[in-house]
Amino acid sequence: MDASTRPPPKRHRAIRHFALGLVAVLMLQGTTAFASKPGLPLPPETAPTTSAAHDISITTVKPGHEGLALSARFTEDSTEVVNEVEWMVADSTGVEVFNATTPMPNTSLPPGEYQVSARYGAAHIIQGLTIHEGTKLAVRFVLNAGGLRVLPRIKELGQPSVPSFSKIYALSGTLSGQLVATSYTPGEVLKVSAGEYRVESRFQQGNALVITDIKVRPGIMSSLNIDHVAGVVHLTTGTAGSSVDWIITDAAGIALSFTTGPSLDLVLQPGSYKVEIAGVGLAKSFRVNEGQAIDVNLNR
Repeated sequence: MDASTRPPPKRHRAIRHFALGLVAVLMLQGTTAFASKPGLPLPPETAPTTSAAHDISITTVKPGHEGLALSARFTEDSTEVVNEVEWMVADSTGVEVFNATTPMPNTSLPPGEYQVSARYGAAHIIQGLTIHEGTKLAVRFVLNAGGLRVLPRIKELGQPSVPSFSKIYALSGTLSGQLVATSYTPGEVLKVSAGEYRVESRFQQGNALVITDIKVRPGIMSSLNIDHVAGVVHLTTGTAGSSVDWIITDAAGIALSFTTGPSLDLVLQPGSYKVEIAGVGLAKSFRVNEGQAIDVNLNR
Protein backbone atom coordinates (compact mmCIF):
# COMPACT_ATOMS: atom_id res chain seq x y z
CA MET A 1 0.00 0.00 0.00
CA ASP A 2 1.28 3.47 -0.91
CA ALA A 3 1.93 5.24 2.36
CA SER A 4 1.39 8.56 0.67
CA THR A 5 -2.27 7.77 0.07
CA ARG A 6 -3.04 6.15 3.41
CA PRO A 7 -5.17 8.60 5.41
CA PRO A 8 -4.39 8.95 9.12
CA PRO A 9 -7.46 9.43 11.33
CA LYS A 10 -7.24 13.24 11.12
CA ARG A 11 -5.51 13.65 7.75
CA HIS A 12 -6.44 16.87 5.96
CA ARG A 13 -8.52 16.32 2.85
CA ALA A 14 -5.93 17.01 0.18
CA ILE A 15 -8.30 16.51 -2.73
CA ARG A 16 -12.06 16.74 -2.61
CA HIS A 17 -14.06 17.73 -5.67
CA PHE A 18 -16.99 16.67 -7.77
CA ALA A 19 -18.14 13.77 -5.62
CA LEU A 20 -21.79 13.95 -6.54
CA GLY A 21 -25.03 12.08 -6.22
CA LEU A 22 -24.84 10.76 -2.67
CA VAL A 23 -28.01 8.88 -1.92
CA ALA A 24 -29.13 6.28 0.58
CA VAL A 25 -31.50 3.44 -0.16
CA LEU A 26 -32.49 0.37 1.76
CA MET A 27 -29.84 -2.35 1.80
CA LEU A 28 -30.72 -5.11 -0.64
CA GLN A 29 -30.19 -8.76 0.14
CA GLY A 30 -28.20 -10.76 -2.38
CA THR A 31 -26.23 -7.82 -3.80
CA THR A 32 -22.93 -8.38 -5.56
CA ALA A 33 -20.20 -9.35 -3.12
CA PHE A 34 -16.77 -7.74 -3.05
CA ALA A 35 -14.57 -9.14 -5.78
CA SER A 36 -11.06 -8.11 -6.81
CA LYS A 37 -9.63 -8.25 -10.28
CA PRO A 38 -7.44 -11.36 -10.71
CA GLY A 39 -3.73 -10.66 -10.52
CA LEU A 40 -4.11 -7.39 -8.60
CA PRO A 41 -3.42 -6.96 -4.87
CA LEU A 42 -6.18 -7.76 -2.41
CA PRO A 43 -6.92 -5.52 0.56
CA PRO A 44 -5.33 -6.70 3.80
CA GLU A 45 -7.21 -9.07 6.06
CA THR A 46 -9.36 -6.98 8.37
CA ALA A 47 -9.33 -7.61 12.10
CA PRO A 48 -12.64 -8.99 13.43
CA THR A 49 -14.81 -7.30 16.01
CA THR A 50 -14.88 -9.42 19.16
CA SER A 51 -17.71 -9.69 21.68
CA ALA A 52 -20.27 -8.78 19.04
CA ALA A 53 -23.83 -7.82 19.97
CA HIS A 54 -26.03 -10.89 19.88
CA ASP A 55 -29.14 -12.58 21.28
CA ILE A 56 -29.04 -16.15 22.61
CA SER A 57 -31.90 -18.52 23.27
CA ILE A 58 -31.27 -21.90 24.88
CA THR A 59 -33.24 -25.05 24.16
CA THR A 60 -33.04 -28.21 26.25
CA VAL A 61 -32.26 -31.27 24.11
CA LYS A 62 -31.33 -34.88 24.67
CA PRO A 63 -27.62 -35.61 25.14
CA GLY A 64 -26.02 -36.09 21.72
CA HIS A 65 -28.30 -33.50 20.07
CA GLU A 66 -26.41 -30.37 21.18
CA GLY A 67 -25.43 -27.73 18.62
CA LEU A 68 -25.73 -24.22 17.23
CA ALA A 69 -28.35 -22.40 15.17
CA LEU A 70 -26.91 -19.16 13.79
CA SER A 71 -28.30 -16.08 12.05
CA ALA A 72 -27.41 -12.41 11.58
CA ARG A 73 -29.16 -9.08 11.11
CA PHE A 74 -27.85 -5.64 10.21
CA THR A 75 -29.06 -3.71 13.26
CA GLU A 76 -30.47 -4.48 16.69
CA ASP A 77 -33.91 -3.31 15.56
CA SER A 78 -33.92 -5.31 12.34
CA THR A 79 -35.81 -8.60 12.09
CA GLU A 80 -34.67 -9.49 8.55
CA VAL A 81 -32.08 -12.26 8.26
CA VAL A 82 -28.92 -11.29 6.36
CA ASN A 83 -27.96 -13.42 3.36
CA GLU A 84 -24.45 -14.25 2.13
CA VAL A 85 -22.83 -14.47 5.56
CA GLU A 86 -19.72 -16.66 5.70
CA TRP A 87 -19.86 -18.70 8.90
CA MET A 88 -16.96 -20.54 10.51
CA VAL A 89 -16.89 -22.37 13.84
CA ALA A 90 -13.70 -23.54 15.54
CA ASP A 91 -13.33 -25.64 18.68
CA SER A 92 -11.23 -24.78 21.75
CA THR A 93 -8.05 -26.03 20.01
CA GLY A 94 -8.64 -23.81 16.98
CA VAL A 95 -9.68 -26.65 14.69
CA GLU A 96 -12.41 -25.70 12.22
CA VAL A 97 -15.51 -27.81 12.79
CA PHE A 98 -18.00 -25.99 10.57
CA ASN A 99 -17.85 -23.72 7.54
CA ALA A 100 -20.69 -22.55 5.28
CA THR A 101 -22.09 -19.51 3.48
CA THR A 102 -25.78 -19.56 4.27
CA PRO A 103 -28.33 -17.30 6.01
CA MET A 104 -29.22 -19.64 8.92
CA PRO A 105 -26.81 -22.51 9.52
CA ASN A 106 -27.91 -25.23 11.94
CA THR A 107 -25.20 -27.65 13.01
CA SER A 108 -24.81 -30.38 15.64
CA LEU A 109 -21.80 -29.97 17.90
CA PRO A 110 -20.75 -31.70 21.11
CA PRO A 111 -20.61 -29.72 24.37
CA GLY A 112 -17.56 -27.49 24.63
CA GLU A 113 -16.02 -24.08 23.98
CA TYR A 114 -16.25 -22.62 20.46
CA GLN A 115 -15.33 -19.52 18.48
CA VAL A 116 -17.96 -18.41 15.96
CA SER A 117 -16.86 -16.20 13.04
CA ALA A 118 -19.34 -14.31 10.85
CA ARG A 119 -18.00 -12.50 7.79
CA TYR A 120 -20.07 -10.21 5.56
CA GLY A 121 -17.70 -8.76 2.98
CA ALA A 122 -15.25 -6.54 4.86
CA ALA A 123 -17.41 -6.70 8.03
CA HIS A 124 -16.15 -9.44 10.33
CA ILE A 125 -17.18 -10.40 13.85
CA ILE A 126 -16.06 -13.25 16.11
CA GLN A 127 -17.63 -14.45 19.33
CA GLY A 128 -16.81 -17.13 21.90
CA LEU A 129 -19.67 -19.44 22.90
CA THR A 130 -20.10 -22.37 25.27
CA ILE A 131 -22.40 -25.32 24.55
CA HIS A 132 -23.38 -27.15 27.71
CA GLU A 133 -24.48 -30.74 27.81
CA GLY A 134 -28.16 -31.17 26.90
CA THR A 135 -28.52 -27.69 25.34
CA LYS A 136 -28.75 -26.16 21.88
CA LEU A 137 -27.99 -22.50 21.33
CA ALA A 138 -29.81 -20.27 18.87
CA VAL A 139 -27.61 -17.18 18.40
CA ARG A 140 -28.60 -14.11 16.39
CA PHE A 141 -25.72 -11.70 15.74
CA VAL A 142 -25.88 -7.97 14.97
CA LEU A 143 -23.47 -7.22 12.11
CA ASN A 144 -23.74 -3.42 12.33
CA ALA A 145 -22.93 -3.37 8.62
CA GLY A 146 -24.10 -1.66 5.46
CA GLY A 147 -23.27 -1.35 1.79
CA LEU A 148 -21.16 1.07 -0.23
CA ARG A 149 -21.63 1.47 -3.98
CA VAL A 150 -19.00 3.56 -5.82
CA LEU A 151 -19.50 4.60 -9.45
CA PRO A 152 -16.53 6.48 -10.98
CA ARG A 153 -17.28 8.56 -14.07
CA ILE A 154 -15.78 11.36 -16.12
CA LYS A 155 -17.69 14.61 -16.05
CA GLU A 156 -19.58 15.10 -19.33
CA LEU A 157 -18.24 11.80 -20.75
CA GLY A 158 -19.65 9.12 -18.44
CA GLN A 159 -17.74 5.86 -18.00
CA PRO A 160 -14.66 5.53 -20.23
CA SER A 161 -13.12 2.33 -21.56
CA VAL A 162 -10.14 2.85 -19.24
CA PRO A 163 -10.57 0.56 -16.18
CA SER A 164 -11.06 2.31 -12.85
CA PHE A 165 -10.57 1.23 -9.27
CA SER A 166 -11.61 2.56 -5.87
CA LYS A 167 -9.83 2.06 -2.56
CA ILE A 168 -11.83 2.28 0.67
CA TYR A 169 -10.06 3.36 3.88
CA ALA A 170 -11.65 3.34 7.33
CA LEU A 171 -11.73 6.71 9.13
CA SER A 172 -13.36 5.45 12.31
CA GLY A 173 -13.40 2.40 14.55
CA THR A 174 -10.59 -0.03 15.30
CA LEU A 175 -9.51 -0.13 11.65
CA SER A 176 -9.12 3.64 11.30
CA GLY A 177 -6.46 4.48 8.69
CA GLN A 178 -6.49 0.99 7.16
CA LEU A 179 -7.46 -0.16 3.68
CA VAL A 180 -10.59 -2.29 4.10
CA ALA A 181 -11.76 -2.91 0.52
CA THR A 182 -10.83 -2.33 -3.12
CA SER A 183 -13.27 -2.38 -6.02
CA TYR A 184 -12.32 -2.88 -9.67
CA THR A 185 -15.93 -3.06 -10.85
CA PRO A 186 -17.76 0.29 -11.15
CA GLY A 187 -21.09 0.17 -9.35
CA GLU A 188 -20.53 -3.02 -7.37
CA VAL A 189 -21.77 -3.10 -3.77
CA LEU A 190 -19.06 -3.42 -1.13
CA LYS A 191 -20.13 -4.85 2.22
CA VAL A 192 -18.51 -2.94 5.08
CA SER A 193 -19.02 -2.20 8.76
CA ALA A 194 -20.98 0.92 9.59
CA GLY A 195 -18.71 3.95 10.02
CA GLU A 196 -16.83 6.70 8.22
CA TYR A 197 -14.70 5.95 5.16
CA ARG A 198 -12.39 7.70 2.70
CA VAL A 199 -12.81 6.72 -0.94
CA GLU A 200 -9.93 7.16 -3.40
CA SER A 201 -11.07 6.83 -7.01
CA ARG A 202 -8.48 6.39 -9.79
CA PHE A 203 -8.10 5.03 -13.29
CA GLN A 204 -5.55 2.33 -13.98
CA GLN A 205 -4.00 4.44 -16.74
CA GLY A 206 -3.60 8.17 -16.21
CA ASN A 207 -3.40 10.68 -13.36
CA ALA A 208 -7.06 11.42 -12.60
CA LEU A 209 -7.84 11.17 -8.88
CA VAL A 210 -10.76 12.07 -6.62
CA ILE A 211 -10.72 11.64 -2.82
CA THR A 212 -13.91 12.03 -0.82
CA ASP A 213 -15.38 10.86 2.50
CA ILE A 214 -18.64 9.08 3.18
CA LYS A 215 -20.52 7.68 6.16
CA VAL A 216 -22.03 4.19 5.95
CA ARG A 217 -24.99 3.47 8.22
CA PRO A 218 -26.05 -0.01 9.33
CA GLY A 219 -28.68 -1.61 7.13
CA ILE A 220 -28.32 1.12 4.48
CA MET A 221 -26.61 1.10 1.10
CA SER A 222 -24.83 4.40 0.43
CA SER A 223 -24.34 5.17 -3.26
CA LEU A 224 -21.48 7.48 -4.26
CA ASN A 225 -21.27 8.76 -7.84
CA ILE A 226 -17.84 10.30 -8.46
CA ASP A 227 -17.40 12.63 -11.43
CA HIS A 228 -13.74 13.08 -12.34
CA VAL A 229 -12.72 16.41 -13.88
CA ALA A 230 -10.64 14.92 -16.68
CA GLY A 231 -10.41 14.02 -20.35
CA VAL A 232 -9.78 10.80 -22.28
CA VAL A 233 -6.76 10.47 -24.59
CA HIS A 234 -6.30 7.79 -27.25
CA LEU A 235 -2.65 7.43 -28.32
CA THR A 236 -1.56 5.59 -31.47
CA THR A 237 1.74 5.11 -33.32
CA GLY A 238 0.33 4.57 -36.81
CA THR A 239 2.30 1.32 -37.03
CA ALA A 240 0.04 -1.67 -36.53
CA GLY A 241 1.35 -4.52 -34.41
CA SER A 242 4.35 -2.66 -32.99
CA SER A 243 5.08 -2.72 -29.27
CA VAL A 244 6.26 0.59 -27.86
CA ASP A 245 7.04 2.22 -24.53
CA TRP A 246 4.92 5.33 -24.04
CA ILE A 247 6.12 8.22 -21.86
CA ILE A 248 3.65 10.99 -21.03
CA THR A 249 4.96 14.08 -19.22
CA ASP A 250 2.77 16.81 -17.73
CA ALA A 251 3.51 20.55 -17.58
CA ALA A 252 5.32 20.10 -14.24
CA GLY A 253 7.68 17.54 -15.75
CA ILE A 254 6.13 14.57 -13.96
CA ALA A 255 6.34 11.53 -16.24
CA LEU A 256 3.87 8.66 -16.48
CA SER A 257 5.41 5.68 -18.24
CA PHE A 258 3.44 2.81 -19.79
CA THR A 259 4.56 -0.25 -21.73
CA THR A 260 1.93 -1.37 -24.19
CA GLY A 261 1.22 -2.05 -27.86
CA PRO A 262 0.57 0.38 -30.71
CA SER A 263 -2.18 2.25 -28.85
CA LEU A 264 -2.98 3.44 -25.35
CA ASP A 265 -6.11 4.89 -23.71
CA LEU A 266 -5.72 6.92 -20.54
CA VAL A 267 -7.58 9.44 -18.38
CA LEU A 268 -5.75 12.69 -17.68
CA GLN A 269 -6.50 15.78 -15.64
CA PRO A 270 -6.94 18.98 -17.68
CA GLY A 271 -3.62 20.50 -18.71
CA SER A 272 -0.73 20.41 -21.16
CA TYR A 273 1.17 17.19 -21.83
CA LYS A 274 3.94 15.77 -23.98
CA VAL A 275 3.98 12.21 -25.29
CA GLU A 276 7.00 10.38 -26.67
CA ILE A 277 7.95 6.85 -27.60
CA ALA A 278 11.03 5.76 -25.67
CA GLY A 279 14.09 5.07 -27.79
CA VAL A 280 12.48 6.20 -31.04
CA GLY A 281 12.72 9.98 -30.87
CA LEU A 282 9.07 10.64 -31.69
CA ALA A 283 7.34 13.25 -29.50
CA LYS A 284 4.26 15.43 -29.60
CA SER A 285 2.63 18.02 -27.32
CA PHE A 286 -1.10 18.11 -26.70
CA ARG A 287 -3.65 19.60 -24.34
CA VAL A 288 -6.43 17.89 -22.40
CA ASN A 289 -9.63 19.79 -21.61
CA GLU A 290 -12.35 18.87 -19.13
CA GLY A 291 -14.89 16.46 -20.62
CA GLN A 292 -12.96 16.08 -23.89
CA ALA A 293 -11.94 12.90 -25.75
CA ILE A 294 -9.03 13.35 -28.16
CA ASP A 295 -6.83 11.25 -30.46
CA VAL A 296 -3.07 11.78 -30.59
CA ASN A 297 -1.05 9.98 -33.27
CA LEU A 298 2.72 9.60 -33.44
CA ASN A 299 3.86 8.39 -36.86
CA ARG A 300 7.21 6.74 -37.27
